[in-house]
Amino acid sequence: MAARDSTGACELPRVGRDCSKVALPHALPSSGPPGLAVVATHAYHAPSLCHPPGSGISKFNMDANSLIIRRGILEDVPTLVEFNIAMARETENKTLDRLTVQRGVRAMFDGRGDGFYLVAQVAGSDSRVVGALMVTYEWSDWRNAWFWWLQSVYVHPDYRRRGVFRSLYQALQQEAESRSDVCGLRLYVERENDNAQQTYQALAMNESPYFLYESEFE
Repeated sequence: MAARDSTGACELPRVGRDCSKVALPHALPSSGPPGLAVVATHAYHAPSLCHPPGSGISKFNMDANSLIIRRGILEDVPTLVEFNIAMARETENKTLDRLTVQRGVRAMFDGRGDGFYLVAQVAGSDSRVVGALMVTYEWSDWRNAWFWWLQSVYVHPDYRRRGVFRSLYQALQQEAESRSDVCGLRLYVERENDNAQQTYQALAMNESPYFLYESEFE
């Protein structure tokens, strides 16, 4: 599944790790490749205001004026399923089999999938999940370290262009850069998805010199 998103209009400062004001739900264990420790759950607070280029101050109105970036948990499965189904419909005009997607999402929580989800949750009484991405692992023998692949990137339409994906990406980048066993972040995107490409470039991601080939089994 290609990484896709329609956000990134707001310039948000690098997010921090102040967990003192947020009670996080318990994070279920997540499997990973041998030797790769599980990433700890953190709360990252996006600022309440952002400044779109060429416009006045636009309020990032999310209840308690903050966005919590945390590890996905089992209770997020229904939302993650809906995000995946909506993404396939919006970007490729595909109708996914719901049961297959449910099984695929749950695999990340029961040890069958190597990776984890990162979600963006509105802080406060609302507490809805408004964005998410999935991370999987690729071992690089050249670097003796892991690449983290971003996949299944989705932001709810009502919250796009408010810096949700930027906050997700910056939280993930901060975590990855703090580890000696992660050498970089990667994703792939459809050639015609210009909005997503502009978003990734704005986050200082560079276009790879490689083509992607695949042989998909039915």
